[in-house]
Amino acid sequence: MNEAAPSPLLTGVAWSGTDLIVTDPNLIDKRLRRSALSASTSKSMRGCLVRWAGEKLLPRVSDPFAVSELGTSTHAVLEDLYNANAPTRTTDLFAELRDEHSKKQWSLERYQSLPDNLGPEGVPVEFNEWVKNQDRWKSEVDRLGLRTFEIEDPRETVVYKTELPFDGVTIAGGVPAMGYIDRVDIEIVRGEERFVVVDLKTGKQKSAFDLNRYGDDHGDQIRIYYDAIRALLGVAPAAGRIHYTQFGTSREIPLTELALEKTRKDFRAAWDIHNRVTENGRFPAKTGPLCGWCPLVNACPAAAAAGKKASDKLDTPPATAVALGIPTVRTDAIAMGSKEPYAPAPAPLVTAATAARSIAAAPASPPVAPTAEVAPADPFAASAPAPAPIVAPAPAVAPVIAFPVAAAQGAAHGAGDNADPNGTGTPTVTNEQPLFSEGKPWEPTINGRLNGASYSAMGVIGLTQVAGELLVEAGRPLNGQTLDQLTDLLAEVIVTVQKSVRNGDFDWDAGINTRIRGALRTTIETLPLPWDATTEDAWVEWKAKAIKRTRVFVVRAIRLYNLGDTVTATSFSALLPVGVAASAPVAAPVASPSVVAAATPIGVPRVAQPA
Repeated sequence: MNEAAPSPLLTGVAWSGTDLIVTDPNLIDKRLRRSALSASTSKSMRGCLVRWAGEKLLPRVSDPFAVSELGTSTHAVLEDLYNANAPTRTTDLFAELRDEHSKKQWSLERYQSLPDNLGPEGVPVEFNEWVKNQDRWKSEVDRLGLRTFEIEDPRETVVYKTELPFDGVTIAGGVPAMGYIDRVDIEIVRGEERFVVVDLKTGKQKSAFDLNRYGDDHGDQIRIYYDAIRALLGVAPAAGRIHYTQFGTSREIPLTELALEKTRKDFRAAWDIHNRVTENGRFPAKTGPLCGWCPLVNACPAAAAAGKKASDKLDTPPATAVALGIPTVRTDAIAMGSKEPYAPAPAPLVTAATAARSIAAAPASPPVAPTAEVAPADPFAASAPAPAPIVAPAPAVAPVIAFPVAAAQGAAHGAGDNADPNGTGTPTVTNEQPLFSEGKPWEPTINGRLNGASYSAMGVIGLTQVAGELLVEAGRPLNGQTLDQLTDLLAEVIVTVQKSVRNGDFDWDAGINTRIRGALRTTIETLPLPWDATTEDAWVEWKAKAIKRTRVFVVRAIRLYNLGDTVTATSFSALLPVGVAASAPVAAPVASPSVVAAATPIGVPRVAQPA
């Protein structure tokens, strides 16, 4: 008799495209939906939501040597240390507490409670073998926790509370929050006793470069705790710190109003994302460097498309696609929420027919608030934003962003057009979903919504502003149809020029895109738009000339770069009136390429001239 096939690890879910949809309402209510938001869940909302849902829905296998469980064990030992009388908080007490926890961790009762007596690597072991892991476990806890004595002398620390809980307090302008604060100390600050928030991390501190690029989730956690303590105890802490106990270092967290407001804004955005995905039952995937550690990596369509595989650094490989048992449904299938049938995403996708809307939908990381320095509204201004970091080339056919129906109909106005025909009123948008997300400047989108802080948003919104200004200056009506047509014309010039100098690649957030937009501004000033034309042929001709002129401005700059500091103006004949220039003396012969190359200063690399 054939054995029955094993039950899939996940039921009530399915793949729809690269999204994981949850078709069982009970899974949403009991396993995914949160009544309050924690700092860790807030961080997860900016990452891959497929991974977040998978980790919550998969059966949990206990592994005492997993990074998270070792961290929890080390926290428990340190919590007991700081709950002891101050004079007794020594390394000897740390060792005693570690041994006590070790006996509980590797007890017979715990062994018997494990399914099939699974050991640290997920395989059955005998009890004697199980107990032998104690020494290894102790050394790991020592490695992760003992260097806290290099950060401070625990005997001199005045502890108000360890593992201070907060649940249901409202912060960040109306978001219910929950969590546990590792430690709240009392210190003398400017002559007064004040609270100080301390969080313990067994992981590594981010470098300044990573903090700037990927965000400061550790700092955000402290700032969330700051607001929680103020709401819970009625007094704001004076300071906040992260102790990296594995490395014996500490970091002071900025608690300025600007930093706090940024974190609050991010926290509100995360709560909105959480509510949206748990209502819709649809969890988008985001590929990245951590895909290899995701428990669903072997089944994830997005990971497969990006060539991501399970990391070979994992002690226990993640489940196979067969073991997970997640079916695939049509890409237009709908998921279910917990209370009401799932309402489809608010809008048909805007087609990629026009360059202005063909915006690459790249994954995102945690949002960031605008800094005090505001980018100019005109993207062609001299103080245009700095170019984005180098990014991967956009796909040949860029994904598109879902827009609400009311916004997507701007190019086809009829009698019922409500798109502000004269630019003096307020367009009517009936959809309640937010149009934009907030994130890092180099992240074009977050969970399918255009990141308002991105270089891409600066480019596309700034371009529509320029189109609007040109329409008003020409005395033409400013409405959805005229704005879209002129914006698309300008965008096509930018797209064509950028592809010609980037071997077919195009990104709105590329640094060269900013330079090309600046060149287009000069083109518009020197090649007036054909407002008096009576046929479309004149506009087609203008477009061809504009593409050529804009490209000239960009590629001739390479000649200037190659000259380095050897620039010498020896002839001005080309600047004279045509009649005079024809009879002007012949200019001195141009040096041969070898001579120019020899004159190029050392350290100034030459760049290939464009065709």
